[in-house]
Amino acid sequence: YLKSYTEYVNNFTRALDLMSVLASNSKFQEFCAKATEGAPNRQPLKSLLITPVQRVPRYILLLADLLKNTDAQHPDYANLQKALSSVKEVGEVLNERKRDAENSAKLQELQESMVNKEAPKIIEASRRFVMDLPVRINGSKPGKLVLLNDCLLVLKGVGKGKFNWKGTIPLASAAPSLSKINLVIKNISARKDELQEWQFGLINEEEGPQFLAKLESFMEDL
Repeated sequence: YLKSYTEYVNNFTRALDLMSVLASNSKFQEFCAKATEGAPNRQPLKSLLITPVQRVPRYILLLADLLKNTDAQHPDYANLQKALSSVKEVGEVLNERKRDAENSAKLQELQESMVNKEAPKIIEASRRFVMDLPVRINGSKPGKLVLLNDCLLVLKGVGKGKFNWKGTIPLASAAPSLSKINLVIKNISARKDELQEWQFGLINEEEGPQFLAKLESFMEDL
């Protein structure tokens, strides 16, 4: 049961995305209208889809409320404590697996967005997507800087959400510095044939300090 439930929760966001795509599909809308015809509560499909996702959090709230209003000497008190602890553990497992699924999907999306043949394979079990930063690379080329938990990817935009991979900077050898409009990252272990210093123009100046703070945080954890 837990395996099936986990798969459902992991794919819930994708289901909502598909619903958005189908919003303009007249045949699908007609199907949904007929399916709810004569139903006692006539709930729309989106409401039905989210009901299983909300089930475990609701059980946690219910059991917590029962425990709060049950005397500690009551014979059911210990069982309520065990039940609440068990359901919380299930909720934590579901959240962890959902995060893993979302991370895998993000890495896959990132991999598919890199279209040049030199682009490396970035999908690894231990790798995590952290955040990205829209920038201008070395002066003028628009692109983005992608922070993963172990490295930085430098991507040059080529249009329609696609990018050419331009370089990878391991966090272990990154030396970042930030001015008001530029983020400079030196690769202190770069080979002779690799760029030793990257300059990134900030498209949104407010995002620079946040990105740098997150970058430095992951560098400290190495």
